[in-house]
Amino acid sequence: MKKYFDKFPSITPWILFIFFAQLLFVDIEFRYPLSDKQPLEILMESEQENINNETWNIRKGPILRLNDLKNMKDELEIPVIPQDGIPESTIEKLSRIIFGQKVLIWFLVFILVLCISSFVSWYTNTWFSITLNKTLLWIGLIFTFFHMMKSLGFVTVSSLAIILAVYFLMQFIFLILSYKAINRQKKNKLTYEILKHTSELDEEGKKPTQKIEVKPFRMAYHFFIIILVGLILGNFFYIPLFLLQKHYANEFSLLLLLMVFALCVFYIRNYFNLSKENIESKWQGILTSISYLQYKFLKNLAMGLGATLLLILFVSVLFMILILNSDALKNPALGIIEKSAEF
Repeated sequence: MKKYFDKFPSITPWILFIFFAQLLFVDIEFRYPLSDKQPLEILMESEQENINNETWNIRKGPILRLNDLKNMKDELEIPVIPQDGIPESTIEKLSRIIFGQKVLIWFLVFILVLCISSFVSWYTNTWFSITLNKTLLWIGLIFTFFHMMKSLGFVTVSSLAIILAVYFLMQFIFLILSYKAINRQKKNKLTYEILKHTSELDEEGKKPTQKIEVKPFRMAYHFFIIILVGLILGNFFYIPLFLLQKHYANEFSLLLLLMVFALCVFYIRNYFNLSKENIESKWQGILTSISYLQYKFLKNLAMGLGATLLLILFVSVLFMILILNSDALKNPALGIIEKSAEF
């Protein structure tokens, strides 16, 4: 039994991969009979759906629903329609829905890549596999719990809801057991430790061997070069990019994706060159480098979100203190004019 228990972390990424891939293409919706719907929701559903009698229906997932929403928006924006007849509020609502669907699609695609990266890092016994797999498990637990509660809310009106509730409960328990199995094996994950020291290396993956002496003239020279390069980039690179983003949003998005992809390839190449002495095959090294890149992204994202939350908390506390001080100064016992104590 212990032997099979230790294999749970290797199976978990693929179970979650199937689960999140299903969320991309298919969405199962439950409802009580004779439930009311908004007109926009009715337009998004297929014509064959029986709205009044069915307690559940299979809808298109976000990746398939996005195309229908775009076609609907294009129909509403036909230039033949007079300007006064264009339903601007509906178009704005559709634009917000389309943006939300795009964000959801990119998030689910990121999770699917995380599933593959978690499996590869665990298979190659990397030191960062613990963080990747635990992050994936927490995301899987949250989504599984949400879908389990959603199914439990309709067990009285649909037999499919009972089946799905039992399935999600079993998946939830399996994820918890997998989390415990990861903690049992964390001491065995010691390979690819050279990637721990990437922050001490330069962009080419080499240790800096030369120290530059600080001189005022050299600092002024570099400062001048930085300003000159900034002016050149601003006039010949940033301003054209801004105009491209403003007037050609789709083309700019494609260019941005290509640049991000090129940057990812650059980092993967450097990580591969650093760890190629520890790998058994070329493809294993490439996949492990991709996993490490996603680990770095998650780490930087967590640090950025943490710093942002701390900043928001600090500013909120500061404003609360200022407001309390302002209210205290308005106390008539102090004899201060109320207008001069306003914040």
